[in-house]
Amino acid sequence: MPPAALVAALTVALAVSPVAKAVANPAVAKLPSSGLCYLACQLGLEKPQFADYPVGATYFEERYHSVYWLTSAVYCLDTYCKEIFDREYARLNFDFEHEGPGPVNSSDYYRSLTDYSAIEAVDVQDYEALQDMIFNTTVAITQHNFDTAYRTQLSFPRTEIYDHAFGWSMYLLLSFMLFGGIINRFVALYVARMHLKDPEDAYMAIAPGNALLLGKVQMWWRRNVSVPAAFGYRHIQPWGWFAVPTRLQALGIFFYVAINTIFTFVGYKLFRDNMFYPGRNDIQFWVYVADRTGIMSFWNLPLLWALGGRNDVLIWLTGWSYQSCNIFHRWVSTVATTQAIVHSAAYTWYVVATGTGVAANFADMYWATGVFATVTMSLMIPLAIRPIREKLYELFLLLHIVLAAATLVLLFYHVTEMDGTYDAWLWACVGLWVFDRVLRYVRVGVLSYKTMRSGGENTVASLTNQPGEGGLVRLTVQSSISIEPKPGSYYYLYTPRSWTPWENHPFTLASWEQTPGGTTFHFHFAPQAGATRKIEKRIAQTKELSTKMRVLLEGPYGTVHPVSSYEHILLVAGGSGISAILPYAFSLVNSSPRHARKVTIHWVVRNAAYAADLLSHELAPQNMPGIDVHVYVSREDGAVATDFIDRLPNRVAGADDTSSLDGDGSGAHKEKGGVPLKVAGGRPVVADLLVHHISQLIGSERLAVLACGPASMLDDLRRAVAKSYGNGEGQVRGDALEYFEEAFNW
Repeated sequence: MPPAALVAALTVALAVSPVAKAVANPAVAKLPSSGLCYLACQLGLEKPQFADYPVGATYFEERYHSVYWLTSAVYCLDTYCKEIFDREYARLNFDFEHEGPGPVNSSDYYRSLTDYSAIEAVDVQDYEALQDMIFNTTVAITQHNFDTAYRTQLSFPRTEIYDHAFGWSMYLLLSFMLFGGIINRFVALYVARMHLKDPEDAYMAIAPGNALLLGKVQMWWRRNVSVPAAFGYRHIQPWGWFAVPTRLQALGIFFYVAINTIFTFVGYKLFRDNMFYPGRNDIQFWVYVADRTGIMSFWNLPLLWALGGRNDVLIWLTGWSYQSCNIFHRWVSTVATTQAIVHSAAYTWYVVATGTGVAANFADMYWATGVFATVTMSLMIPLAIRPIREKLYELFLLLHIVLAAATLVLLFYHVTEMDGTYDAWLWACVGLWVFDRVLRYVRVGVLSYKTMRSGGENTVASLTNQPGEGGLVRLTVQSSISIEPKPGSYYYLYTPRSWTPWENHPFTLASWEQTPGGTTFHFHFAPQAGATRKIEKRIAQTKELSTKMRVLLEGPYGTVHPVSSYEHILLVAGGSGISAILPYAFSLVNSSPRHARKVTIHWVVRNAAYAADLLSHELAPQNMPGIDVHVYVSREDGAVATDFIDRLPNRVAGADDTSSLDGDGSGAHKEKGGVPLKVAGGRPVVADLLVHHISQLIGSERLAVLACGPASMLDDLRRAVAKSYGNGEGQVRGDALEYFEEAFNW
């Protein structure tokens, strides 16, 4: 529902409510109430000073010991709240019992003390006249005074209704997004099943008679909304310090930010007669904004925690990637923090404008803890910028956890005076955090309990080359139970015998095999800075370039992309991104398809040592029957390196696969035992690869493109896919091409 429509719906709902009728009708004595009528009398009697007020007493002590104030209050209730007198007087008694010295006497007692002939009618809104007046009799406030006081007291609960309704709107938006994600997932599964049964009729099965229109809509949607980056062509590549969402993600972000922004400034009823802030519409407005932003920030907190965990129910329901949830997590954190800052700034301006003073308010725990909570939330934003996450990830993570925990503790103290009204939002955050942490430990325990119990070593770590020679690290990890991993799975690995046993890092599962009593996981990666470099250094200390380690596994995580339902499958990898591609290749090789598939791997790798090792193992011909493998080898300096080819193993002697796609045309083209290779100063043009594979589609055949590799390569391929939708030459219909991406984004 658009924000304007939601505002309209809420306005209609309020317009027919008893609250709205009370505002519109001055004859409030006949209206249902839950303390508002008494509060209007209390506010009306706020300004008059009575002669029997004890000196130095508190607010409720003054009134408890003042016969004139109590008789005036009873007279006001008799006059304006007659039909609901008992309920309103009970509220008066409740206030004195809990906030003052104790319960008051019966209402009849104060009626007996009232000299009705001496009651003085007072215009309590004549503030200048009241300044020098002290009353020693019962006071009667005018009808106009009471109506204004009632309207004033009603303004806050009325605005609070909007505050929470607008808070709910974020969850309404999330529900729509969840519903769309779930429907999209089921439709994709349904289409996949139909294509496996009868590719010719699969698309027609969704909407008989309307397939043409639906196809045009789908083609437009994918070309212009779901596939392209929000602007330009960068998506995985950062824009400065910022991640660029896809257009579809950007739409969700836009509506979320729009809802929070628009709803910050609507739904207020400002009037100059407001008895809390007479003649000061500016103070009324900023007090309302302060309350609104504080409440909406609380509503955003559970969303923030839900999107920040590894064990995210949203991912399970929709199949969204962790990367997508992480983008939304950052935007929710930015909005919630901005709301907290506005909340604090608006109330700071208020105490300055009313002369209360900031220093005096700091003596109150709720004020001080609120300020410090805003500070901790605000610190998390600059301490989570991309350069810090990239270069000081462990420090970022530690500070993020500490500041998040501090924020929750401070907020619990901040709302202590509200008698638990807002505790539910904070406990929801605690519950989500505990759920995620417990499930992490359960995953570690299930997969690694044998090595945890015995203290033994369950991992063989090896190097394919000496450090600095461009090899890769292989980790072979034995799990405690037998499981069947899925393509797209990744695991967090802990090294408990290191100086930082709590550190854990994600690694994509390259392959696996079933063994007695468990499953053997194979991970491989090119050493970079940080954790992978530490592992390389540890292995390099051995003569054999191989050592045993103790590693704890946490997982599996990740999303399985349904590439197996397509007739043509293009797997594109760059560098160590091949580890994400291999499980899909193995799965396709070992599955029993009900229709023919053509699977092609294009792998761009920077050095021959890496390529040679994988071509000797995972990409060996006996492991990849029926799959075309194209390997492009290039050096960092961009030189053409035909000498590298001699280091690659033979694939299939006598193979007649002699065709290969040229990349940028700058490199040498050669084969080794039938393996089509390109050695070039640069990578192949992925757009040309895509055009070539699209040209091979016949009839209703479809092409799935799955890519993992450098950010620039993925963005190039995403742009090429988006441009491939259409009715022109070399273009395809909406359902004939689908792009899947495996990417890690800081």
